[in-house]
Amino acid sequence: MTNPQMVMQDARLFDEISATRYGMGFFLTHYRSEKLVHHGGDMPGGASPTHRLDSLNTSVITLN
Repeated sequence: MTNPQMVMQDARLFDEISATRYGMGFFLTHYRSEKLVHHGGDMPGGASPTHRLDSLNTSVITLN
């Protein structure tokens, strides 16, 4: 799930973030050289974005 399957259109807003790739349900990028796995979690009526930095063993999930 976290292996890149395709490259997404480059829409970077910050230099610290690399180009985004898609990997079977998750978006894959690098933030300041750390692997970042994320998903928007969008659904009708809300969202619950998930961000995970594997090398730091850290996840952030926001529930709306």
